[in-house]
Amino acid sequence: MSSKTADTQAKNFVGKKELWMFSLGGLGQGMIYAMMSSYISDYYVNILHLPLMFVLLLMLLARVWDAINDPLMGIIVDRHETKWGKLKPYILFAAAPVTILTILMYVSPNMSITGLMIFSAVVYVLWGMCYTMADVPFWSFPNVITPNPDERSHVVSFSKIWNSVGSALPEIFFFAFGMILPKLIDSSNPEQYNKNLYRIISVTVVVIGMALYINSYFHIKERAVPPPTKKVEGEPSTLSRIFHCKPLILVIIMGILSSGRYMVQAAAIHVARYAFYIPTGKYKGVDLASLSYADRVAAIDASVGLVKTVFQICAIVGMFGATLL
Repeated sequence: MSSKTADTQAKNFVGKKELWMFSLGGLGQGMIYAMMSSYISDYYVNILHLPLMFVLLLMLLARVWDAINDPLMGIIVDRHETKWGKLKPYILFAAAPVTILTILMYVSPNMSITGLMIFSAVVYVLWGMCYTMADVPFWSFPNVITPNPDERSHVVSFSKIWNSVGSALPEIFFFAFGMILPKLIDSSNPEQYNKNLYRIISVTVVVIGMALYINSYFHIKERAVPPPTKKVEGEPSTLSRIFHCKPLILVIIMGILSSGRYMVQAAAIHVARYAFYIPTGKYKGVDLASLSYADRVAAIDASVGLVKTVFQICAIVGMFGATLL
């Protein structure tokens, strides 16, 4: 290794402001992803009353498509570079479609069940594709933000912590809004109230989250950009390389085996709704059976928000501990 290369790898390039702006961008992205992954199944099943089997199949098939879509996005990013940069432009390219589709996810158009199923499936799959455009380049950015491998590791671990914090914020919003909104909007019709609750929180989350995500674009720099790769005649294809790279195969297997954690995340709200009840606020010490239907729904929703928040805080503490290790 030349002395110049050694000096480069020992030097720190990322200032505190840039590190924080990138991490807050990760926090915003975590908010938006959690708004989808933690609540969309509850919204589809309990609010839109879509068939449970349809929701399960939709999410399964979308994950299968993600397994194809994510590597394709990686190949596109790897082989192309724009005049605005290699990775940064995708932050802006993805912002509008992810914002619109996240809000559309929690829209309840006046349609038949079949129409709602088609509408929900199209929006859900398109959201996944657009989110990939936001996700893959963003979390590849630490590779180009600094040529220093130690500093790169610090950027990844620090930003992932804040990404996990962002994942908890929608739960906190649900808990807080569940206490406040019944005083501000009509809650006599629980179904319509819950539709409004989801709509208000989704807009709040996407506005705050996307503002933080877009803001990172203006504060981060690409410093170690590799040249675009071009296929050489006779060179093995990307797919062929995957199946001949044992470390990568092990990483893929590990990802498949650990995918159960996403099932836990998606199931948490259902566990919170049906397995636990913790009275909060004015409902402390009050028997659910003595409440009106509207108050009972409000009390259960407040409990769901609290239990889900506790689950998420535990997950953050666990991830923080793992990061320290």
